[in-house]
Amino acid sequence: MNIAHPSSVEILGRAGFSVLCLDSEHSGFDLKDIFEGIRAAEGAGAQPLVRVPGSGPLISQVLDAGAAGVVVPRVSSAEEARSAASFVHFPPLGERGVGLARAGWYGESEDYRTDPERRSYLIVQIETKRGLASAEEICSVDGVDMIMVGPYDLAASMGVELWSEPHLAAVKEIFAAATLRGLATCLFVTQPEQVVQFSSLGVDLFLLGSDVLILAQGAAAILAAVAKS
Repeated sequence: MNIAHPSSVEILGRAGFSVLCLDSEHSGFDLKDIFEGIRAAEGAGAQPLVRVPGSGPLISQVLDAGAAGVVVPRVSSAEEARSAASFVHFPPLGERGVGLARAGWYGESEDYRTDPERRSYLIVQIETKRGLASAEEICSVDGVDMIMVGPYDLAASMGVELWSEPHLAAVKEIFAAATLRGLATCLFVTQPEQVVQFSSLGVDLFLLGSDVLILAQGAAAILAAVAKS
C-alpha cells in the first residue's frame, strides 16, 4: 500500500487480499495514516503489516497500533537484525516497552504480550550484497520470523539484471539460509504469473504488486479498451 488513505486499504482488503503491507519507507504514510490503515485492513478482513523506514522506535509504535508485524528493509548484518528484534519483542527476547496501546485494547487485555497467537512478527528484508553475504548470520538471530527478499534493490546492489541467472541464484541462496534456520520466506513480485513461477522456491508469502501499480494498470487497460471500441 503506497496511497496513504484508508479507502485504498479497504478496497484491496475487500477484493480478497489476505495481507496488506502499509509502506512507510517509500510513501507518505505518517503514524496517523498507519493507525487508520491498520483499522481499515482489519475491518476488511486482511492482516496488516507495516514496512518501516528502518530499525527504530517506530517499530514499537506501529505494533502498539495493532499491526500484525513489521517489515524492516535493507537489513545487511546480524547486528541490524538484532536491533530490529529488540523493538519488536518484549523482554526477555527484546526491549519493547509495555503501554496502554491499541494492541492491548488500551489496557483491557495484556494477552497480546503473552499469547503466542498474537505475537508480533518480524520480517527482515535482505536486499544488498552485504546482506547476501551475511544471510546465514541474519537468519540465525533470535526474534526474526521471516526473511523477505527485495528483488529490485538486491539486483541493483549486485549490479545485475532483475531475475537474471546470478540474481535468481542469490535469491535462492537467501531462501536456503532461511529454510535451514526454520524461518518463513517472503518475496515481492509485480505479476500474478510470478507467484506460480517462484512457488517452486518454497516461498511462504508473496507481496503482489501495489495499489499504485494496480491503479495505473487498470487505468491503462480501460483507456486501451475504449480506444479499440
